[in-house]
Amino acid sequence: MSEPEVVPGFGDIGARLRGARERSGMTVAQAAERLHCDRDLVESMEAGRFAQLGAPVFVRGHLRRYAELLGVPVGEVLELWERAAAGHLAAPDITQIPKARRPRNARRLLLPVGIAALIVLFGLLISWVLRDLPPTDPLAAISTTEPGAEEGASAAATLPSATDARSMAGGVVAETGSAASAPAADDASGPTIDVDQAAPPQTGGALRIRASADCWLEIYDADRRRLYFNLLRAGDSTSVSGRMPLRVLLGNVPGVTLEFEGRPLVVPAGLRRANTASFLLEADGAPRAVARD
Repeated sequence: MSEPEVVPGFGDIGARLRGARERSGMTVAQAAERLHCDRDLVESMEAGRFAQLGAPVFVRGHLRRYAELLGVPVGEVLELWERAAAGHLAAPDITQIPKARRPRNARRLLLPVGIAALIVLFGLLISWVLRDLPPTDPLAAISTTEPGAEEGASAAATLPSATDARSMAGGVVAETGSAASAPAADDASGPTIDVDQAAPPQTGGALRIRASADCWLEIYDADRRRLYFNLLRAGDSTSVSGRMPLRVLLGNVPGVTLEFEGRPLVVPAGLRRANTASFLLEADGAPRAVARD
């Protein structure tokens, strides 16, 4: 693209402006910054290429502001320009108007930054909620072994998973919403244990659980025999007994009411972790912490 022709007389105006800028010690970039315009516009004025500034009204405005910045008499500069521009003011090419580079708008970054912050907060909220839920592997919540109970732990590992914890053999008396007891299941591998015939020193009193909300429940006796392993639905209740102490895991402590031998049983705050609790229930009805291996 060829340079536009400089109208006679325009060069003198540009030279006067350039001389005033140089005497002030100001660079072209500094002048453009103070005028809040692109440096190409300043260079066009100092070269006398006023056609690149657009319509005459724009030329006058730029010359006025630049003259005021440099301390040059505004009236003289405008008079020289109008005199030299006589007969050359028709059909200005407004496509040659230099456009200043727009500064990057920092507000445009606020939206993606805000979305990223919301995603992080949502992830933290989900992790905090999942922290209070029962573990995926319920047996992982009971990680203790009493002295001398290694044989009982091996026997518990060989037991099959219960599909219905309300009807289970091995010394369990379970009832759901009623006082009917579940019949003992036949076991071809060994004799059936009858809780009613168990010796008093080995079998403790009944532990009764009433659910006002859904609660995961696990109960083992002193021999690590599984007495209950299921979700207790809201409105249901169950009662179990076995050789003390009983090992109890509750998945939703606020959603259940406990009774031992007809007396209310309250789980101390020290045995709770969020909404879950794991403790040993002694024969005297006192809950205590499970010893860690």
